[in-house]
Amino acid sequence: QGFEEGTGFETFITWYKWDYKEYSEYKTTNIVRNLKAFYLICSEYLRAGEISEFLSYAIDSDALSRLKKQGLTNNDIMNLVFKPVDGVRVPDNFFDTGSFSNVVFPDIMETPFSYENRNDLRHPVFVRFNRPGEKSIIFLAELVMKKNPFQNKQFCFDLGESIE
Repeated sequence: QGFEEGTGFETFITWYKWDYKEYSEYKTTNIVRNLKAFYLICSEYLRAGEISEFLSYAIDSDALSRLKKQGLTNNDIMNLVFKPVDGVRVPDNFFDTGSFSNVVFPDIMETPFSYENRNDLRHPVFVRFNRPGEKSIIFLAELVMKKNPFQNKQFCFDLGESIE
């Protein structure tokens, strides 16, 4: 972990491989910078009303495929990802009715994942959705960093299934 101007306290993950003589660096990735980029892309898809694209980007591919095969709509899946907080009543078609003027994810300055429990790769995320002329609605979602953060999708939102 180290401080980076404009990023905060970045956390680097390095994968070492054994070549029968010594360990050598194989791959490196980071958490904070990649998570900020993940949130930015998610926000852009949602603001543009591109729900299918958001789901393809932000949900585990296998889990999304299973839900689609079960006949769930994009709106149904979005309701699995985002739960309104404080008992707010949200219209059934909230995610089907068009784009949002603003979608705000947390501005992180350090890894949200616990050092004390390194197997806990989940983190609750509050997300604020705005439409012109309407009150903001805050939702809770659960972010997951995959156990192998070197895969294509380092992060995704949980749908209540185990994600490897």
